[in-house]
Amino acid sequence: HGQQAKQLLQRAQSNSDAVMLERARTAAEDGVIISPGKPEGWLLLGRIARKQGDDVAALAAMNNAVELAPDRLVPRLARAELLAIAGQPQAALDALDLDERIFGQTLPISLLRVQSLVAIGRHDDAIALFKKCQQEAPKNQKVRRMATLLERAGL
Repeated sequence: HGQQAKQLLQRAQSNSDAVMLERARTAAEDGVIISPGKPEGWLLLGRIARKQGDDVAALAAMNNAVELAPDRLVPRLARAELLAIAGQPQAALDALDLDERIFGQTLPISLLRVQSLVAIGRHDDAIALFKKCQQEAPKNQKVRRMATLLERAGL
């Protein structure tokens, strides 16, 4: 069910198709019913719910993924990213603080922190941290994408 849900999500994203997204969500829900202990299924369900605009369900699914795999960075980053884009940047920063204490400072954590700092208006802090990211990985695609976004925002 997980692979089927991923394929349906990819097709739905390319078509912006609500019916396809609903089918993907149903397949992902079936997957977590069959294998509730796999964080990947919960992550997928969270991503699909977010695409459908259901941030409450998305956050619940992401929290399940983190609870199932507290020692893995990917579910934690997915949850922080969801918080940031769902209008809860301070909650994202709080989550990233904890993630950084567990995993150390990583480029993905730093980039999400930049995004969240911009969202709460701490532009100087965001730019200072972003410059460190650029020095660390100037050719990284996500760093270049963030540079473009910051430029468009006039920062």
